[in-house]
Amino acid sequence: MYYSQIFSYDSLKELGLLDYVLCLNNQELIEFINHKFKIKEFLKDYIPVLKYILTNSTNFSFEKLKQNMGNCELVLQTDISSGGFGTTVLTETNKNEINLNKNQTYMITRYCKNNIPVNIHILISKNDIILMPPSMQNIELSQNRLIYKGSDFIKYQKVITNQIDTKLKKYATIIGELMQKKGYRGILGIDSIVYEDEVYFMEINPRFQNSSTILNKALQENHLPSLQELNYNCFYDKPILLKDFSVNYRTYINEYGIENKKFNTNPIETLDSFSEHFECETLSYLSTDIYTE
Repeated sequence: MYYSQIFSYDSLKELGLLDYVLCLNNQELIEFINHKFKIKEFLKDYIPVLKYILTNSTNFSFEKLKQNMGNCELVLQTDISSGGFGTTVLTETNKNEINLNKNQTYMITRYCKNNIPVNIHILISKNDIILMPPSMQNIELSQNRLIYKGSDFIKYQKVITNQIDTKLKKYATIIGELMQKKGYRGILGIDSIVYEDEVYFMEINPRFQNSSTILNKALQENHLPSLQELNYNCFYDKPILLKDFSVNYRTYINEYGIENKKFNTNPIETLDSFSEHFECETLSYLSTDIYTE
């Protein structure tokens, strides 16, 4: 069972070993879900999605885009990205520093300052949609990139209102039902932002996530199956037996394992991690600190 199903197709297809991989969805379906433009275009008729424009290096004009989007700062995003790589905030200051790939299409959306980024894991079986406790995401603006730096289940419980929580779970269920009809099985991570009392869909991650580790920690504490076991059960029509549980953890990701305390307390655990963005050598090694209250 792979952390990300797409990796199994990348690494094992030519070797003829795909038949030995557990919990594997159709490659075209995974690529469709993973494609940020296609999935937004599909979902915009069902749930709230921020207005967006597709552009390329030939017709790119910061001034015209600003006018079209409402004279605001903008976010530029590639079709496939993760952890904030491939996502750039466009401003008057850096507009002339952006180098666009002539063979690449880009999505432009409004930069909603002071938004609250949120995430929820869901599990999809033949007959069920299972929602896990949601989290707030730690997103930091660094060198005009919005970089994922960890998840905070504790703060979500304190900050997010019941109204927003209900909306997030309603939209997650709608997404789950639509993906279920397309034949998807297993785990998904859904990223959204809370802005002006609405929850706007951002992207789907058809894989386990960085925050899966602390979800598993909470599941174990409550004597419940791990996400991996639940994922397996979704594929093979096994019963998914869960009770309500809470996740009282938050994480912070450090680059190169450099100690960079984000919270006042010391971490209860530090995990080695990695970055799949090998083109960016400065983030090729990471560590994740886990905190409680």
